[in-house]
Amino acid sequence: MPKKLLVLKILAWCKKQPEVAQAPKPTLDYHAGTVTTKDELETFWRDLDTTVKPSWLTSVPAKVGGNKSDGKLKADQWWVLGLTFIPLSLIPMWSNASPQRKELLRLTMDLILALVPKCEPKPNDMSHLLDQNVEIAEDGEFDMLDLDTQWCM
Repeated sequence: MPKKLLVLKILAWCKKQPEVAQAPKPTLDYHAGTVTTKDELETFWRDLDTTVKPSWLTSVPAKVGGNKSDGKLKADQWWVLGLTFIPLSLIPMWSNASPQRKELLRLTMDLILALVPKCEPKPNDMSHLLDQNVEIAEDGEFDMLDLDTQWCM
C-alpha cells in the first residue's frame, strides 16, 4: 500500500473520532490516551505468554506496555512484536468487535503490512506469516487461514 494512501486512511479515521474535551482520569496502572483497554492489554499479555514460540524467534518480555518498569524494547523485539504477536492477538480480539475496533484493526494491519516490504525477506522472516495467513476481504473482515505447520506458533 502506498505511503500516501496509508496517511490518507489514518487521517480519515482520525477525523471520524469524537473529540474529547478532557481526557479521562487514569486508573492506578492504566494511563489515559492509550488505544487498548486494560482488559485488552491483559488479553494481549496472556496471548504473549501462552503462544508457543520457535527457538529462532527473538524473545520479547512477558509484559509489554503496561508500566515504566517493563523496560525498553530493542529494534528486533519491536519487529517481532509487530509482525507476529500483535496481529496474532489483535485479529481474534478485534475482528468481531465494534465497528471502531474493526477500523482500528484495519489501520493497524495496514501499518504492519506497510513495514513488511521495507525489509529483505529471509528464510525465517515472520513477514511471510502475514502474507500467507491473513486475508483482508473486500468487506474489511479479517480471516485467519490455516497456518502452515512450519509457521505454526
